[in-house]
This record gives sequence, structure tokens and C-alpha cells, in this order.
Amino acid sequence: MSIYQVPAKLPDPDNWLKLDLAKFSNSELLALVIGRGQDFKESIPLARQILRKIPAPCLTHVSFEELIKAGLDSGQANLILGAVSMAKNFCRQRFKNIYYSDEVIYQEFKYLRSCTSERVSIGYLDRRCHELRRKNFLLDDMKQQSFHPHLIFDPIIHLPAYQIVLASNHPSGSAEPREIDLLFFKKMKQISQAFGLEILDNVIFSRHGFYSVRRAGLIDKTIN
Repeated sequence: MSIYQVPAKLPDPDNWLKLDLAKFSNSELLALVIGRGQDFKESIPLARQILRKIPAPCLTHVSFEELIKAGLDSGQANLILGAVSMAKNFCRQRFKNIYYSDEVIYQEFKYLRSCTSERVSIGYLDRRCHELRRKNFLLDDMKQQSFHPHLIFDPIIHLPAYQIVLASNHPSGSAEPREIDLLFFKKMKQISQAFGLEILDNVIFSRHGFYSVRRAGLIDKTIN
């Protein structure tokens, strides 16, 4: 079933139960959310525009500011963030991410390969490697003078976190670390040591591969 086959108006809530949402495309499902269930077919062009700017895998870790820049109003942006947060909470009631291997880290952060803007993702873990929280930052925002380090520090203090996983992406080019990547890792390593944290890995993704600081043997080395 396609969203185009759904009647323009659904007179009663029971009709929604007849829809096989699993067959809807990503743009149709997004249109269903931002259209607030009313005239949702008219929201499909906007949904497609959003997904061109923010690929579906990245939508689960998107920020309010990114959604606004992509063309949504504040109400639509909050609807998406609310829907994503609710889905995540429901999933966490069943299981928690446990980072017990390099492959798990790769699978959990590989959505960064599809992101069209450079970003940094930080996973905050407890002593048993269970993920407590994940925060995502646009690299351009982190370069601004208005960006405050407490946005990174707060989960470390308040959760509290004992281990972290760092991940970032290069939308174009190689996954090999650049000078700015090594500088960020050096700063995070200094922060981690100050708080008694362990960095499990720092993974950089490109569209065609990834680079692991741990596999490269740089986790315990001093980076000049």
C-alpha cells in the first residue's frame, strides 16, 4: 500500500488501524508525522526535501536546529523529535546497547556514513558498557565561539558515565583522520583522563569505509 491509496479524509480513528504502515516509504511516514494526520499527502514534497538534506538514518539523531534549517517549522520539528524520542524510549525498555566489541561500535554508529553534514556523536556508557545516552553535535556548531564545553561534560558528571565512544564522519573523501580529527581526539582524551574515563574507540566514517583509532593503536599513544 502507498500513502496515495489512502483516502484523503479518514472519518474515524478505527480506519487508521487498517493501514499497513510497514509498506509506507520513508517520505510517506515522515509526511504522516509532519502533516499531523491532516492533509498528509500535501506534506510529501516537504518530507522528500527534508530527507534529501537529512538522510533517513541520520533522522534518528537529528537536532532541532537541523530540522529548522531543512525547512520545517518549530511545530513540525518538535513532532519529529517527539516521535523519535518515544520510539527510542520504547526500544530501550526492551534492550540496551552493550558495546562489547568493535563490530557493535561500528554497527551502532554507521548511520553517520549517510549524513551529508559533518557531525560528532558521543556515546556515554556505564561500567558495564551499557549506553546511557548519546549526544550528537554538528561540527560547524562546535567550531562556534558560542558552543560551550558543558554540553559535552554534563552527561559525564550527571549520569555518571565511566566510558565513552566517539564517532564522526567525513561526508566526502577518505575516512583517514585529518588534523582537526586528531585535535578533537586529543582534547577528548585529556577530558577523559581528568574525569577518570576510558575512551573505548574513536571511529571515523566515510561513505566507503571507516577508520578506528583503537585498531590503529592510537588509543594509548600520545598525539602531538
